[in-house]
Amino acid sequence: MEISFLIIFSFFFFLLAWKKIEIALMLTVLLLPSYLIRFEVFSIPATLLEIMILLLFIVWGIKKVFIDKLKDIKCTQFKWPLLLLFVSATIAVFISPDLQSALGIYKAYFVEAILFFIVFTNVINSPRRIRLIFWALGVSALFVSVIALWQYIEILPSYEPWVSESPKRVTSIFEYPNAVGLYLTPIATLFLGILLLAKKHDKKADNKLAKGARQFITGVVIFALLAIAFSVSRGAVLGIGAAILFFSFFSRFKKWIWIAIVVSVLTVLIIPQTRTTVWDIVTVKDTSTDVRTVLWQGTWNLIKDRPLQGAGLAGFPTVYEEYKLAKHTEFLLYPHNIVMNFWVELGILGLIALLWLLVMFFKEGHSIRKRTIDLYPIPKFRFSIVLMGVLIATLAYGMVDVPYFKNDLAVLFWIIVGFMVSQKNISNQSRGGQKSNFTL
Repeated sequence: MEISFLIIFSFFFFLLAWKKIEIALMLTVLLLPSYLIRFEVFSIPATLLEIMILLLFIVWGIKKVFIDKLKDIKCTQFKWPLLLLFVSATIAVFISPDLQSALGIYKAYFVEAILFFIVFTNVINSPRRIRLIFWALGVSALFVSVIALWQYIEILPSYEPWVSESPKRVTSIFEYPNAVGLYLTPIATLFLGILLLAKKHDKKADNKLAKGARQFITGVVIFALLAIAFSVSRGAVLGIGAAILFFSFFSRFKKWIWIAIVVSVLTVLIIPQTRTTVWDIVTVKDTSTDVRTVLWQGTWNLIKDRPLQGAGLAGFPTVYEEYKLAKHTEFLLYPHNIVMNFWVELGILGLIALLWLLVMFFKEGHSIRKRTIDLYPIPKFRFSIVLMGVLIATLAYGMVDVPYFKNDLAVLFWIIVGFMVSQKNISNQSRGGQKSNFTL
């Protein structure tokens, strides 16, 4: 049954990609959580998301080689940190004490994610196509959020033990609550940024189509924030809060944002229950905070002893046993800190690649920060500012969790970077420059 479904799905997806690759790409983004549909192909573990990404790249590659004849091949400045990241991931496979798991992570989080990025930056080369991806992200976020809300009001069941905790935590379609926050935070921040940075007095903003788009964007934000709240993803609150603070410096609603921030802080401090929670976090009396603090101490012991190579891909659970503190009894796959995650998994080269990529991303964003993008019926807004806010939210959340090492999150990360490449190319086109037909 699985093989029959896979063959039929792959056939029709290939046809769609051949006819309308941007629609196939949109469908892939819409179905990012489809990594949860797992099976084996010739005894090799695979997911539905992987199949779509590979078919996208195959179709794009065939057309680029045999139809376009590799014309106008150019690369963006992201090519070098991207190459270093790929090299560090390749080396990390052979360092890992668990080769089979390392190959699986290497395939899904790096090889396929980078292949997706290459296709994305070549295909998403116009405002219309960017808009397609926006709709796909929004619908995907709404689906995940609605399932979470249905679980909270007990229309649908949720996983134990989280649903029995106090407060109750929902998981939506995922296997644990934090996955809800990790997936929804970048998307919610993206749509929230549009609302906060939308241009004033847009002549097109009064018709039904534009109003519908604004209502859709608002709906995505509201439902995503509710789902995050019901999953009790505190790292997501930290990330979105950091992004809102960043957006406030560029928004025409600056005064109201700051008033909302002050009121929120005062409310948290006035209510005894929330005040106690914050105090427990600050003083490391909270269980979750204590677990992470102990985890980071043990991870730092590992890094000090293995600063160059780390533990290798998927090697952390095995290698960490030698360095963890005696009081740390929980089993965790990663250090739950974005710097430590990359350092431990990919070694010092992987960490350098990440930092290099981030510096370039924000440099690019700063260089085009004043340029707006017209994605009608979406209101005009400064796209690069929104993208920088999304990455700030991801990094802030990443201080206490794992915002990359997961199938959907790895692709989502490269979508954000890909958006920046697309925006820069579109800006160059509008100013008489040349866009890259092939980007890394």
